[in-house]
Amino acid sequence: VISIDNQAFTNCTKLTSVVIPNSVTSIKPAFYNCTGLRSVVIGDGVKSIDSYSFYYCTSLTSVVIGDSVTSISRNAFQNCTSLTSIDIPNSVTSIGSNAFQNCSSLTSVVIGDSVKSIDYYAFHDCTNLRSVAIGDSVTSIGYYAFYNLGNNAKITVIHSEGTIPDLASGRGNAYWTNATIVGAQAPEPEPEPEQPQPEVLIDLQILNYVLTNWANVPGNITLNEIQTSLFLESVT
Repeated sequence: VISIDNQAFTNCTKLTSVVIPNSVTSIKPAFYNCTGLRSVVIGDGVKSIDSYSFYYCTSLTSVVIGDSVTSISRNAFQNCTSLTSIDIPNSVTSIGSNAFQNCSSLTSVVIGDSVKSIDYYAFHDCTNLRSVAIGDSVTSIGYYAFYNLGNNAKITVIHSEGTIPDLASGRGNAYWTNATIVGAQAPEPEPEPEQPQPEVLIDLQILNYVLTNWANVPGNITLNEIQTSLFLESVT
């Protein structure tokens, strides 16, 4: 067996455990709505977990992901409401949109060092999630990826560059709520440009008043040659 195809075990509600051998290289949406499934072991030959592979496996509590998996596609584990923890190995480079959305029992996630992108809504509505470790390679986090986490969640960012674009600021809770970010540094703010001093042009009629109230005039005073000449003539 090298592949498990679409809907191979869909709606097998009495199925309780699955061990996928190392000969299998890809998992299609094969276990959709297996509501009695409790444990899954994914062999080291599997390279991708496709969209909806384990969607709505509401009794699933344990998942072991093999070390050859490079991608977890969108909605792969969405609505696995009994899943309590997940370790994503270093082989994985991307986590698709909604991949773990509404895994409401999930309390901790470890994201491996090779993951570069976490797509939008990936962990949205994981309302008991309190601990997230994000690895060294993450450069992109999608909109609402960690929105509506458990209260007092802690997101630890392990990143050699020290900065992930928009990560520390979160764009006003666009990425997460109820979370403390540890280890990420916000990009250095750009210095504000110097404001040019206003230039004040003054005609001869108010020149005497201005010169006697110098402290109240903002910026620099520019006088044209005629005004200056007339003024000098008037005082000589």
